[in-house]
Amino acid sequence: SAPFIMGSYYFHEFITSSELFSIKEVKINGNNRLLDKDIHDLIFFKGHERIYSINLKEIRDNILENFIVKDVVVKRKIPDILIIDLIERETFAYMLYNKEYYEIDIEGYVFKKIEETELKNLPIILGVMKIDGGIVLGSVSDSPKIKKSLDILKLVLVSDVAKCFNITKVDIENMRQIVLYTDKAIKIQLGHDGINKKLENLSLLLLDNKEDLERISDIDLRFGGVIVKHSKN
Repeated sequence: SAPFIMGSYYFHEFITSSELFSIKEVKINGNNRLLDKDIHDLIFFKGHERIYSINLKEIRDNILENFIVKDVVVKRKIPDILIIDLIERETFAYMLYNKEYYEIDIEGYVFKKIEETELKNLPIILGVMKIDGGIVLGSVSDSPKIKKSLDILKLVLVSDVAKCFNITKVDIENMRQIVLYTDKAIKIQLGHDGINKKLENLSLLLLDNKEDLERISDIDLRFGGVIVKHSKN
């Protein structure tokens, strides 16, 4: 009926233009790396937006354009608050490619190029010499070397090796002769297959010989056993 249509029209006009519903606050949760300003810059608010007139999907899509953001939920709190709940990507490792460093998450998603001075205490993947199409930020790398490196690092993380050593580098230039390095410059030669079993064997040896860890210089796991070389000091 005409009265209903007119009532609906005026109600719509009221909630989309009344100062009562003018956004007074934007609450941002979950941003550990990104600043609130970074998120505000992605929202593209011009000022005086009404809580019912904004497009939540459009705001979400804009925020997701920053590759550090893994997921985001945008919601209204009536009458005048916009809430943004973020999940940021966590750096699992770095990759050195063409003399430049990139951040990678545990799924192989490459999301940021950084300077060497920005590196944290995380493993660096070395030996990735060529990637078809180069590095594409904002995508999961299809490089077999990167996938293999991440798989190995995940195995290390859940093994007792991680309790004894801090792995700082994965050299995968030769995929049949993969090498790990620790922060104590210990070289761990893995070979290319049976990695999980090799790490289990190494874990048993390390836990039984904790007092000798400081003397280890090289570990060779390529031939099924655990060959340990000690420094002369």
